[in-house]
Amino acid sequence: MDSRLKLSRRVFLQTAMAAAAASGLACGRNGTPWRFLTIEEARALAAISDQIIPADQDAGASWAGVVNFIDRQLCGPYKHLQATYRRGLAGVDQSSRALYGKLFADLGSEQQIIVLRQL
Repeated sequence: MDSRLKLSRRVFLQTAMAAAAASGLACGRNGTPWRFLTIEEARALAAISDQIIPADQDAGASWAGVVNFIDRQLCGPYKHLQATYRRGLAGVDQSSRALYGKLFADLGSEQQIIVLRQL
């Protein structure tokens, strides 16, 4: 093996630990269960998801953990979409406030559908 490529176990472990810690810092929040989303964004995304995949005889989006899945993906392979999600969720709440004076997640189902149709 080329001596330039030799890596001691200690250096490897130190580097791996630093990389793991750095990845957690990029997408982690203290005091919230979400890795990327804020509490308000998670509530809006849950409400939107439940309108798209409502519970009926089968599980809906909330029960299936859609928000948790999306949150994890936004800290992984879809990290490049973080700003898009953040802008989109803010836009939904902004439209909701303009129409009804409330956050999207605080609206009734019929009002949520009206907001989504107007986007």
